[in-house]
Amino acid sequence: MARTGQGADDAQLIPPVAATDLTYGDDDLLALGDERTLPPWSIVAGIVVLLALVVGLVALKRDGRHVTGQPSGPPIESQQVQPIGRPIDLGQTSAVNVKLAAGRLFVLSSDPSRLGQIDAKTGVLKLQVAAPRSAQYLVTDPKGRFVWVVAGALVFAYDAPTLVHIGTLDVTRDVIVAAVLDGELFLNTDHGIYRAGPRDSVPTSLGYSGQVLEDLAADPARHRLLGITVGYQLVEVTTRGVQLKQKLEELLPRSIAVTKAGIWAIGSGRPGGSRIARVDPDTLKLTLVGAGDGDAPQGADGWAGESVIWTRFPYIESIACRDERTGAIVRSFPNTIDEVVSSRGVAYGLTGGIVVQLPVTSACPG
Repeated sequence: MARTGQGADDAQLIPPVAATDLTYGDDDLLALGDERTLPPWSIVAGIVVLLALVVGLVALKRDGRHVTGQPSGPPIESQQVQPIGRPIDLGQTSAVNVKLAAGRLFVLSSDPSRLGQIDAKTGVLKLQVAAPRSAQYLVTDPKGRFVWVVAGALVFAYDAPTLVHIGTLDVTRDVIVAAVLDGELFLNTDHGIYRAGPRDSVPTSLGYSGQVLEDLAADPARHRLLGITVGYQLVEVTTRGVQLKQKLEELLPRSIAVTKAGIWAIGSGRPGGSRIARVDPDTLKLTLVGAGDGDAPQGADGWAGESVIWTRFPYIESIACRDERTGAIVRSFPNTIDEVVSSRGVAYGLTGGIVVQLPVTSACPG
C-alpha cells in the first residue's frame, strides 16, 4: 500500500492502481488529497530540458559573442587547443618582448630592465645584462650576429653571442617598427624610413615621406622588406629606396608574415571581418584564403615563424599555427598568449610577462 497525507496522525491508505488502468492524457494526474503527483515521463522531460538549457548557456559563454540572427561560420577550422608548455626561469624580472634567432631566444624584461639570452633548445638562461630603462622591444638579425634594443628614438646594438653593447643609434624620432635585412637595421618613424648598420650612430634616410607603417617584415630571399602602412598601402623597401606597390582594398592588413615558402597578409576583409590572404611574391597581389569572421570587424594579427605562420583572431579561444603554404590550421594554443616566436624545432610564447616553451610537431614544426 502507498502512503500519503500531511502527517502520521491523518495518513490515509490509498489502494494501489493496476498498471493496466493507467492512461496518460489531459487528466493523467492523480488527485491525492491536497497534493498533485507528476507522472514519471514529465519529470524526465523536465530534466532533459534543464540539461539542454545549461549546455546552451555554457556554449554561449564560451563563444563570447552576442547572438544576432544566424551566427556566422567560424573563420578557422575546429582544432583541439593544446596546453602551453613549461615556463622559463628569468629570475626576478617580467618579460615584455621576445625574439628568436640562430638557436638563441632573446628576452627583454623589466623591473629591472634586462636583456637575456636563452638556449632555444633547452630553455636555459645563458646570459643576462642590463638594458636601457626605456626599452620597448627587440629586433634580431636572423643569422644571429646582432640584436637591437629599441628605446624610443634611441636604438642600442649588441653582439648577439656575447650581449656586449657595440653601438647606439640616435634616430631623433621615436621608432615605430623595425626589421633586419642582410645585417642592416631598417626602421620607420613619423619622418620616414631609414637604414643603419649595427655600429652606426646616425641612420641613412631612404627618402620616404609617406604614411607611417603598421608592420614591416624582411623578405631575405628577394633582398627586400615589405611594409603595411596605417592607410593599408603595401610598400617595398630595399637599400635603394621605397616603392609604393598598391593600395589594398579587399583586405586591410595589420600584419605581414614572410616565411621561406609563403608571404601572408593578416587583418580584416571587405566583407568578412577577420581573415588572411596569400601574397604573390612576384606581383604582390593578394588572394583571400578561408572564411572571414563578420563578428570581428577589428581584424586579426599574426607573426611569422621560420616554417609556419601564427594568427590570432578576436573572439576565438586559441592562437593558430598555420601551414606556410596553404594557410590551413595545423595546431592551436590558448589565446592567453601575447606573442609567438618560432624556428624549426622550437617555439616560445609570451603570456602575462612569462615566457613559455610551446610543443612543436611535424605538422607545426615552428
